[in-house]
Formats: sequence, C-alpha cells, structure tokens
Amino acid sequence: MPIAETLILGAVKTVVLKLASLGADQAVRLFDLTGKKRAFNHSIARLQSIGNVKTLWQIDREISIYDFFVAPRASHLESEFDLTTFAKLPKVGNLVIEGILGQGKSIILRHMAISCMEDGLLPIFISAHTITKTKSLKEKIREYLSDFSKREVTNEETAKLLDSTFFVLLIDGFDEVNPTEEASLIEEVQSLSRRYDQSLRIIITSRPDNAIQKCTAFHIVKLCKLAPGEGNQLIQKLCDEHQARELISALEKSGASGTKKPTNYTAYGGNSCDCLQR
Repeated sequence: MPIAETLILGAVKTVVLKLASLGADQAVRLFDLTGKKRAFNHSIARLQSIGNVKTLWQIDREISIYDFFVAPRASHLESEFDLTTFAKLPKVGNLVIEGILGQGKSIILRHMAISCMEDGLLPIFISAHTITKTKSLKEKIREYLSDFSKREVTNEETAKLLDSTFFVLLIDGFDEVNPTEEASLIEEVQSLSRRYDQSLRIIITSRPDNAIQKCTAFHIVKLCKLAPGEGNQLIQKLCDEHQARELISALEKSGASGTKKPTNYTAYGGNSCDCLQR
C-alpha cells in the first residue's frame, strides 16, 4: 500500500473512532462509518484525493504529493521554521499562509490537510474560486460534509459538527475570489471565526496584500524563498535522473538555480498542475 494511502487510512480510522465515541449526539454519529464499509471506503477516497495532484511532468495522471513534497521554510513574526507538518504551524489560532505566485501554496495547504489527520483532525478543504454568490462558503462546507458522509447533511448538523473540535477549515487561493464577492466572503470567514472561535481553526492561502491579511482574526505565515539546493532537491523528486540533470544544468546556466541564490520556481498551470512547489 502506498505511503500516502497508509497514512490517510490510519488517520481517518483514528478520527472516525473518536467521533463514534461521541455517539450520544446524532449529528456526530453521522461519521460513525466503522461498520459501513462502502461509506468508510468512500470517506478514505475523498480524503486521499486531497493529496493527489497532476504535475508538469505527470500531466496524464495524478500523483501523491508525498512523492515530491519538499518542506518549505516559513516565518511568523521573528521566527523562521520548516513547515513540515500541520503541527509545525504556529499555535496562534487562524492563519493566512502567504506566498507569491508559484510558491506552491496549494501544494502546501494540501499537505497540511493530510498531516492534520495525524493530530486527529479532519480537513475541510475548499478552493476559494468555487465560492460564489449562489454557493456560499457555508453551503460549500455543508456540501463537503454531505459528500464525505454520503448523505445529505443539514445546516443544524453542520453547525454541530463544526462545534465538535474535530475539524480544520482550509481555504485555498483566497486571492482567486471574484473581486465583487471578496467582501461577502471575508464577512463569512469572520463570522465563522467568531462563531467557532474555540472549536474550528481556519487556515487560508493567499498572495500578498490581499484583504484577508488585514483581518484581525488572522495571523500571517510567510513562505520564504528557496534556500540554496532546495530547488534541485524538488527537481530530483519530480523528474527522472536524466531530466533532473538537464534541468538543473539549464537553471544553473540561466542563473535561476537554487544552488546559486534563493529563488522561486513557477508553478505552471495553476492549482491542478502546481508542480514546482515554490
């Protein structure tokens, strides 16, 4: 069994068993899937899909981010750290992970979604560009939970689940929201942060200078540029030996290689092909 699938299976079982132990609450029993093999397998597949992406070198098929993930350096206030897992995020509440175009924010958030399950938490992963006037953030969350459990989840059940301390809300690409809808989405996010301030952590990715960074409910984690050698490490994971050698050589000649100075690698093709992590 692939390492990503093994990690996800173990994490999901842990969370589902924890949820099932709260069986007195009908809304929480929604996720008591341990005796329903088909529903449980669907839930695993739903979560596993978060960790699968297409890259520039594997455009015809999805691969696990575990196959090429290189932990980035990040900073919060005066501290700099390796962002290896969800547990490494600063323990300061809601966060915006900030990075420029091509720094692999989507890949990093997907990795956070998978690794948060190691802490017994279930990720609610939503792409910001899918939130519209006719499909609000709250509706997207309810839809996500319904899809996960293979049954229609009511608004009341959604509220109880979000209050259960078992979930993390991850919103990817806040800067991709339609400008005409940005203000209403920010208000929705702030409303959720107030309503579930003790039970639901919200993690958002965005480019710099977005309005969400100005919200007092969020702290900023900034992605650092590639350190010397990190770019080559990522290329070697993505490409075969011959391709990697040629690409690294070409980058060194152009002066763009991470072996010479910190830089960024462009994530070609948007979120679906966010292949060069930073």
